[in-house]
Amino acid sequence: MARLDGVSLVEDPDDTRPLLSAAHLTIVPLAMGGGTRIKILEAMAWGVPVIATPLAVEGLGLIDSEEVLLSESNEDLARLAVELCLDRVRMASLRARAYDGAWSRFGPEAIRDAVRQGLGDADRGRFQAASR
Repeated sequence: MARLDGVSLVEDPDDTRPLLSAAHLTIVPLAMGGGTRIKILEAMAWGVPVIATPLAVEGLGLIDSEEVLLSESNEDLARLAVELCLDRVRMASLRARAYDGAWSRFGPEAIRDAVRQGLGDADRGRFQAASR
């Protein structure tokens, strides 16, 4: 794909922020393996819509057609990408939902709340005092 007109390959970027701030969407066609979940959450936290295979988002609990667009086949992933780029309203909605979903479920406050819950009510006061 890097040989196609208008396509640039950025291999192992030192900083993904400029790429994510300019991205229209992220496509994750994962068929085997893993290691993409943090990249998916990072894109979503920047408000970049994600189109992926179910395997790519496995374990994240993302809602298909609301926070992410899912499909098993490369053809359907491509179709979803084209359709999304042509539908500005849906693109804006998916951007907002991706952003909200990433921050509300995986952001610092969500992590803090999960740690507090894991510590249980007995340790809550001690944790609050230590975090001040």
